[in-house]
Amino acid sequence: MGPLKPRAVRDVLIVKFEARGDVLRTTSLLRPLHASGPCRISWLTSPGARPLLAQNPFLQKTFCLRLDRPLEVGSVTRRLAGRFDLVLSLEENRRAAQAAQAACRGELVGVRLSGGRLGYTPSSAPYYDMSLLNRGADGSPAGADALKAANRLSYSALWLKTLGLASTPGRSGPVLRLDDADRAAARRLARGPAFRRRGPVLALNPGSGARWPAKQLSEEKA
Repeated sequence: MGPLKPRAVRDVLIVKFEARGDVLRTTSLLRPLHASGPCRISWLTSPGARPLLAQNPFLQKTFCLRLDRPLEVGSVTRRLAGRFDLVLSLEENRRAAQAAQAACRGELVGVRLSGGRLGYTPSSAPYYDMSLLNRGADGSPAGADALKAANRLSYSALWLKTLGLASTPGRSGPVLRLDDADRAAARRLARGPAFRRRGPVLALNPGSGARWPAKQLSEEKA
């Protein structure tokens, strides 16, 4: 995919549901998308991930969907049908891909259904060639694993390169806006006994999603 032409893309839909950390890091694409020209960006996500997108100044709308509810999938898919000039389909899920394809009236980049099977567009190969969607003739992910081991680009850098977008100097990274309730909860936590000591505080989250249990840090490694 070449650089996005100014004023060529008006309505953009990002389709990303899980995991929540992946949803958050995908917000790093919002500033560069806006910088590429006037656009209205919407996001299709899960109810659990929606709070991460709340108050985001770069999003016009956020749509929620439970992928485990077929009737809801059908209803939302019909609602979004043919409304978007560019769709970033970033969820390796059949129903999510179906909704992404239905919403697209222009260009789709990312995961798609082809011949009833999940695949991905050639334009998204820099990222999805390293994913579980890339299997060899024998069904092995060995080729994808080798590409992943050799990769030195971050998630954000990979997608910026794929979309032909320029990074925004000094303002890169995920976009998260906290409301008053979030800040009040943080202040209550900071008054706890674990924080009543001098010096900086370092917090570790050793958890991970159910899909990648091997990524969880043990107590020893933490």
